[in-house]
Amino acid sequence: MIASVLFLLAVQTPSQVLVSSYFGGYVGRFRSVDGVYIGNLDRNAPVEGALAFCIGPDGKLYLASEKTNSILKYDLQTGNYLGVFIRPGNGLDGPTTICFCPDKNAYVASFGSNSILEYNAKSGAFIKAFVTPGAGGLKGPDVGTTFGPDGNLYVPSFYTDCVLRYNGRTGAFMGAFIPAKSGGLTQPRMILWRPNGLVYVTSDDGNKVLRYRSKDGTFVDEFIKAGAGGLKGVSAMTFDDAGDIYLAGWRNSKVVKFSGKTGAVLGEFVPSYRGLLRGPTFAMWVH
Repeated sequence: MIASVLFLLAVQTPSQVLVSSYFGGYVGRFRSVDGVYIGNLDRNAPVEGALAFCIGPDGKLYLASEKTNSILKYDLQTGNYLGVFIRPGNGLDGPTTICFCPDKNAYVASFGSNSILEYNAKSGAFIKAFVTPGAGGLKGPDVGTTFGPDGNLYVPSFYTDCVLRYNGRTGAFMGAFIPAKSGGLTQPRMILWRPNGLVYVTSDDGNKVLRYRSKDGTFVDEFIKAGAGGLKGVSAMTFDDAGDIYLAGWRNSKVVKFSGKTGAVLGEFVPSYRGLLRGPTFAMWVH
């Protein structure tokens, strides 16, 4: 996997956006209304290879550190580093993301071992390989790995250009939710369900966002066209309260805002010339 990487997230209030830099080893704060940089999270805890992160059931922030093969924990309100939540071992090789649900355990996508590992949500203790290595043809589980509205696990398989589905209780393979290259999908990264009955998926080297039916994964359209907004390496994606979309291009390190209704460019949120982003790849808007 290319050492891609940054992650974007709006904190509890819509007043700031956090961006974790894979290459910079920090998590930066940006004002959500205009993208103005307002500082970093805990400078005393450099992050080596930061990829995706999420908010756990305890309200804390959990971050995948690819280079240290671990998951780090932070206080979401203060930004203080709280230590290592999941340590190396048990087959963890290049964690790309962590998610919690539906049983409140923690699930980590292990890119190098092509598996999803399950951990105790409170202690971080290893439980088992929830999705065994290569199950269903999985190759490169990426940052968008998440549980869907139906309670099943959806995993973007980066190297096979598809989105795979696994039983949310057992981890058993249920088939390809989005078949390989459907609608021109290549190198899928982020997956987001929306109230309009559609699933939005970013295509990294395709530099675009594709939409599929939530019900069965049928291709609908290319919602944000290839190269729109000058983005290169589209990965990160999130929606704001108004339904507009923020996309990040990790290859040219900028974030662009798009209309959630038409897909039209609304402007740059964080321009690359500011030099503050170094490979943004994952986004999440949190209220």
